[in-house]
Amino acid sequence: MAPHWARFLSFLTVDSLNREWKKRKRHAGGQNTSEVLTFFFYFSLLLSVNNAGQGLVSVFECIPVETAQNLFDTNFFGAMRVLKAVLPGMKAKQKGRIINISSIIGVNGHPFSEIYSASKFALEGLTESLAPTLRKFNIR
Repeated sequence: MAPHWARFLSFLTVDSLNREWKKRKRHAGGQNTSEVLTFFFYFSLLLSVNNAGQGLVSVFECIPVETAQNLFDTNFFGAMRVLKAVLPGMKAKQKGRIINISSIIGVNGHPFSEIYSASKFALEGLTESLAPTLRKFNIR
């Protein structure tokens, strides 16, 4: 049985790799997905947890550029897309909490994980850089 407070929670799973948010039309009302997400986040979201991640362990020279781009698309740009969708609503409400799940490898690089490490370093950098600005909106 779920705890009594669970009835107040609502979860929304977002495909953070969906590069077509602004292009796809939603069947109901003809709104595009970005507008629907922005509407949802504006009125109800106070917590965003970015937990998208993809790993890669390989010899650096053997990694095709396309593989590295796909990894960054998941580990960095996926989180960026979600943040861009949730921030307008959080700023309007003057409150919110953002949790970006990263990795220790995003702080200390490791051999054979150079591309993965770089993608997590990028997420760490984005998070650290946004924090001072977002504090002014009571977003932590």
